[in-house]
Amino acid sequence: MKIGEYSFKAPVFLAPMAGVTDTAYRIIAHDMGCPLCFAEMVSSQGIHFRNERTLAMLQSEPEERPLAMQIFEHKKARRRRRLPSSNRSARPTSSTSTWAVLHRRLLRTGRARL
Repeated sequence: MKIGEYSFKAPVFLAPMAGVTDTAYRIIAHDMGCPLCFAEMVSSQGIHFRNERTLAMLQSEPEERPLAMQIFEHKKARRRRRLPSSNRSARPTSSTSTWAVLHRRLLRTGRARL
């Protein structure tokens, strides 16, 4: 299996496990033959606000590389642009992308064509 510039003999990787896949665990997994380990999932808010515990989870050692990391976002952290009251019906929903809303607005004004 090949991911980017890395080639792996076995297509089995160590999954991220909260509270388990710390640096020591990942080094042991690499020593036992695991080709790629995932670090714990890290909060984007923790990184943004420079939370000590979150930043500690981002630390790694050369012995555990290649290493994959996942960053997740809290739903509350997502910022939606407020639409004018005349366009409230065009407000994005969970199933409607912001691009689709913008495209509909451009179609309505005649600035975009299908």
